Amino acid sequence: MTAARIGIGGPVGSGKTALIEALIPVLQRRGVNFAVITNDLVTAEDAERLRRSGLIDPERVGAVEAGACPIP
Repeated sequence: MTAARIGIGGPVGSGKTALIEALIPVLQRRGVNFAVITNDLVTAEDAERLRRSGLIDPERVGAVEAGACPIP
């Protein structure tokens, strides 16, 4: 079986992490096996928020710190 990848994008403060927090219980109830990878330019703040939330096993959350503005 091939894994599905879902991307959630938007500006800072638009609710991306809140959306993920709302989706986690829905996916869990449906028996979906999933992990979350966050992407930020300079911090792992969103990943840490999800790890501390108690909604998901912290080992199922990864963080990518890009370190620079992506090229369009």
